[in-house]
Amino acid sequence: MTNTVNTERPATTEPDTTQQPGRRRPTPSTDGGGEAPRRLVVELNKRPAQDLQWLVDVEEANKTTIVNRALQVYKHVVELQLRGGSVLLEDPDREQLERMLIL
Repeated sequence: MTNTVNTERPATTEPDTTQQPGRRRPTPSTDGGGEAPRRLVVELNKRPAQDLQWLVDVEEANKTTIVNRALQVYKHVVELQLRGGSVLLEDPDREQLERMLIL
């Protein structure tokens, strides 16, 4: 079982003495909702941590961007499934379609 610690709080520009030297907190911004970004701390097992790093390297994006994109896709798939829809993935190597289900 994965031990996950989720700590959600608004990001601020105030000094944080618990952070590593050289790292700064994101500045508040608006995304249409007028809210500051939220900070989420999560512990990943070895495999998901490797997968995240692989995506960071391949996409040349930061971890925050990768997680935000993953949440957008996950939400869309769940919404489709709730309406009876599904997502089909095409595997060019096997020349077949696969139905993606999130359980």
